[in-house]
Amino acid sequence: MLKNNVHGMTITELAKELDVSTKTIQRDL
Repeated sequence: MLKNNVHGMTITELAKELDVSTKTIQRDL
């Protein structure tokens, strides 16, 4: 399990970024 620091981001923030990226990719397809 990752600690809550990934390049200064928390897991929650990272998950939000991934979720936004996924939605953007799906919209672009």
